[in-house]
Amino acid sequence: MKKEVLISIRGEQDFQNMDKDNSELVTSGTLYEKGGSLFLVYEESELTGMPDTKTTIRVSRDSINVLRTGKFPSNMLFEEKKQHVSLYNTPYGPLTLTVNTDKIESNLTMEKGGDISVYYSLELDHNYIGKNQLKINVKEK
Repeated sequence: MKKEVLISIRGEQDFQNMDKDNSELVTSGTLYEKGGSLFLVYEESELTGMPDTKTTIRVSRDSINVLRTGKFPSNMLFEEKKQHVSLYNTPYGPLTLTVNTDKIESNLTMEKGGDISVYYSLELDHNYIGKNQLKINVKEK
């Protein structure tokens, strides 16, 4: 069963030698369950700088996977206390990112929606660039 939801995504970046940066997106999307995982799916837009891109967030017991398909494909995997390297496509070209996940919190359910928080740091070409937080709130439409 698929459910139409309202998704609020807030990103907080604390890059070295720069002021903290925050971004927020509120969009409509779909929530469904498959194979023991919950999936959030929404379309990116000109406002996010990634038109013609679909984002799928897979929420599992031990990980969060953010998969983008379309014009700007990417695949970022977050697992607590683990490091993952991924290719991140942007409007300015592809970047090799190393994601070091510190903590994941989630109370997301199919019935009530909920919140997801991911705390992680990033490296670009093996150089530390800063700490980040990804906070997602999901509500029934």
